[in-house]
Amino acid sequence: MGPSHEEALALVQQSQSGSGRKGRNILQGIDVNNLIEVRNEDLGESFKNHCLILAVQLTMAYINLDKTTKENVKFQRLVHGKGARARLYRCNLIKDMLIQLKKQGITYSSNLQHYSVEEHVPLIQKFLDERFPGQYRLSVFGENGQARPIWKGTDRAKKDISLYLKDGHYYGIRKLNSLFGKDLYYCLECETTYHEKNEHRQTCSAKCPRCCGMGADFPCKKIPGFELYCSKCSNLFRNPNCYRQHLGAICRIFKRCKECGQIYRVKTNEVHSCYIRFCSLCRSWHRKEEYCFVQPIAPKQKHNYLMVVFDFECELLTPGRERSDEFQNFDENYRLHHVNCVSAILFCSTCMRNGNWMEEITRTCKTCTPGLKRMQSWTGAQYDNPLRKFLQWLIFGLGKDRIGRTYAISHYGGRYDMHLLLGELIKHFGCEPNITRTGNKLYEVLLKKKKGICPYISFRDSFNWMMLKLDQLPKALGLEIDEGGKSFFPHGWNFNKNMHIQLNGLPDKEYYYPNSMGKQRRKDFEEWYLLNKNEPFCLVKKLLNTVNKTYVYLHMLL
Repeated sequence: MGPSHEEALALVQQSQSGSGRKGRNILQGIDVNNLIEVRNEDLGESFKNHCLILAVQLTMAYINLDKTTKENVKFQRLVHGKGARARLYRCNLIKDMLIQLKKQGITYSSNLQHYSVEEHVPLIQKFLDERFPGQYRLSVFGENGQARPIWKGTDRAKKDISLYLKDGHYYGIRKLNSLFGKDLYYCLECETTYHEKNEHRQTCSAKCPRCCGMGADFPCKKIPGFELYCSKCSNLFRNPNCYRQHLGAICRIFKRCKECGQIYRVKTNEVHSCYIRFCSLCRSWHRKEEYCFVQPIAPKQKHNYLMVVFDFECELLTPGRERSDEFQNFDENYRLHHVNCVSAILFCSTCMRNGNWMEEITRTCKTCTPGLKRMQSWTGAQYDNPLRKFLQWLIFGLGKDRIGRTYAISHYGGRYDMHLLLGELIKHFGCEPNITRTGNKLYEVLLKKKKGICPYISFRDSFNWMMLKLDQLPKALGLEIDEGGKSFFPHGWNFNKNMHIQLNGLPDKEYYYPNSMGKQRRKDFEEWYLLNKNEPFCLVKKLLNTVNKTYVYLHMLL
């Protein structure tokens, strides 16, 4: 089986430490130009593992940089320079902080291979607090796509030093607002993104409720004895800068009611009602003293959606052995499942209604993507990692910026297929899925849409709707369709090295694991094997034939 939910979460926690390893390609969806490269692998034995300190120093230099061409050129030479002078400057930055840490009485080991977020970042934050009180706050973001930082300083400061950790290497972040997609702001206090400053939550500790200013200097401080009334919005200001800041858009958008004192947003064709507030319990507007009541469920508007029905075949690998190792009768509980064949069928709700889902090509369907083959397959004979190729096609090949929702369905996927793709989503694609589960049974693995990163994709298990095995589905549904001979498949022969081997007959019985079958199934297998044992067999052809079972799943859904 693939990783359980607990194991998948453990993958997120791994590699949260940094060393001098060279940085690799940055996560898809993250702007490379927004990161400050940290080149410390060529600084010699004494400094080559200090990417954390160098990332802090370079980011601090950037946020204090005079925005002139001359200063920017100097900074770029410091970061990217390969000459002796640039390397010396980077060494001096590391050396200077190590000396200052020692002077401040902070025990920071200088000869470790890795510097972790949990242990060493707080030490640097302590140093910054003592040397530059109230000036800098550290935060570290991870490569798993989470908007929340792995770690951040507890106290607000005038300037934020944000780092990005990928593959055990620290990078600096130039602008935090650009890290999570285009046209987005990021609030480090609320640890969330938002589109417009005046739409960000009023309860944010870094936002002024009067002028909507955000940052280290907000909310605006009250000046004793100062009061200034605005006749246009009826708000009372206790700071002259706050008053000047609100003039313009904020003064037009927010008003203060003279009767009840509530500050409300001005909306077109809506009139303010005194003492009526939004109730988060019943999701409606009413007076505080009034009781809540259940709101009627409004029918949802139907939207076009994309559906992908998929299935995996796996080779069984023994831990600690080469993948080319021959079949041996090991305990199956200790064998790893490695995906070496993926089959998928593509269609949309419109194609289901007009019957075009039965055609081999999507033709002009914009939802399905014009001109694609509906049936897709990836095998170990073609690709080193068929699972990764499938996910790349699903996320990027069909359009990562597509608007509609995508539902990826597999039969018994909650116990098998979805576990196998979960680890790949987290480790390689850096996605943070929302998981609905009971124990190790997954009901849904959901990727929420993130602009420039991934579309909305919901992985679901069709076994929850039709609790039958594959070989039982055609009879139960009255389908005149061959399920592809999937009932008896030589899983023990399913290795990439056997893909193109031509056999004059079926593989030996032991490759079908007959001892694991029930009494009736074993009897059916013996009869089937006796009847077909002299049939020529080629694994890659057999795998491509078994994709017919995906058609069975498709008919079941329709």
